[in-house]
This record gives sequence, structure tokens and C-alpha cells, in this order.
Amino acid sequence: MEFLDIINEDGSPTGKIATRKEIHETGLWHLCIHIWMINSKGEILIQKRSMEKVTWPGLWDLSVAGHVTAEENAINTAITECWEEIGVKIEEKQLEFLFNIKYNEELHEGQFRRREFIKVFLVKLDIEINKLKLQEDEVDEVRLIHYKDLEKEVKINSDEFIPREQEYAAIFKLLHERYK
Repeated sequence: MEFLDIINEDGSPTGKIATRKEIHETGLWHLCIHIWMINSKGEILIQKRSMEKVTWPGLWDLSVAGHVTAEENAINTAITECWEEIGVKIEEKQLEFLFNIKYNEELHEGQFRRREFIKVFLVKLDIEINKLKLQEDEVDEVRLIHYKDLEKEVKINSDEFIPREQEYAAIFKLLHERYK
């Protein structure tokens, strides 16, 4: 059973924990991490979520994401999730914190409440896709796509991607500023 720290909407700790199931059923705030991996060609690694996932099965998503478990921190979770989901070893120094983002929504007719405070990171890394080891119950497929093409694809084929409009806007703005 996976336990998560319950946090306040501003990301500060409450000192309480609950199971992941309880958190999503009752709508408690909790901490997550998102990692966007970009290579030297400006390509982003994206993953297609497993059809076994409760939320957004079979949709394309950012490189790596995960819940921060109780008594863990965002950095260690990011390192662990990269290894578990796609078989990529990273070090803390490779994680560039970009921004925080919050999601507060109800899914599946109110049966799943997503109240997440997310720390978003960027990792610059040249990845050989054919050497990745995908976690079968999490990831069905990965691909590299130039961030400009990804931006277009998210707009044109939005139903194929997890809805993250606010995060997409922020990440693409940042990438356009850095990789002109």
C-alpha cells in the first residue's frame, strides 16, 4: 500500500499521511513530480501511458511523472521514477527545477479527485530510445519529438494527450526562450 503526505494547497506539509487511494477518493492535496527530458537536438521524450492506468490510459504524456510518497522528497522521487518508468539513471545535479503547477479537478464523474501540487523539472539528456527499459504497467511506448512539433501536435491532436494546458503553455514558452 502506497502512502502519500497530505499537503496544503500551497505545498506546505500538514504532517498527515493517507493512502494514495484515500487521497484521490477524498480530494486531498498531495505532491507530485513531472520531468521533461530534452536532448541536444531539442527533442522531448514523451511516453504513451499504459492501457492499464486508471486515468488517461493510452494517452501521450510528458517524459516521467510520479507521486511523492510519504517521507520522501521531490528530488529522490524524480530520480527513482526515471529509473522505474523508463530505465534512465539520473543524478540530482541533472534536475533543473522549472516551476510549480497545481491541478484541482474531478475525473470519472467525481470518483477521482486530482488535487496535486507538482514540481516540474527539466533534464537535458541524449537518450537512445532503443535502450530504454519501460515499466510495462506504466508505459506502453516512448518517442522523441522536437518541442516545436510537440507543441503543434498537442494543439492539433489534443485528445491524444493528457490535458495539461497550463503546463504545456509554460514549458513551451520556456523552451522557445532557451532554444530559439
